[in-house]
Amino acid sequence: PEGTTKADRTLMQFRTGAFASGEAVQPICLRYPHHAVDLSWLGGLGAQFFRILTQWRNQVEIIILPVYRPSSAEKEDQRLYAANVQAAMAGALALPPERVSTTVNNSRLRRWLQA
Repeated sequence: PEGTTKADRTLMQFRTGAFASGEAVQPICLRYPHHAVDLSWLGGLGAQFFRILTQWRNQVEIIILPVYRPSSAEKEDQRLYAANVQAAMAGALALPPERVSTTVNNSRLRRWLQA
């Protein structure tokens, strides 16, 4: 439901479409450890390529969480289901609460989309 690296070490609120079926999901987190250049998508394509290509080494950590099976309450409320999966993934990434967005269209994201 997220599928991007757009938010500078912030887990954006998930859209709910992937949770509408009420089926189990397989959460997978990607982390890009870095010393100098954060590979989060913040800016235009040219700037992103420059940042990737000027870093000597790029690596990715893949964190595969257990399959998340929704409760009956989550099956009835896709927003609750999405929020709980987001919380599980934030926990796996050790993100503090201020790095977990509760809105899809926050001001930083709007600025990014307009760039």
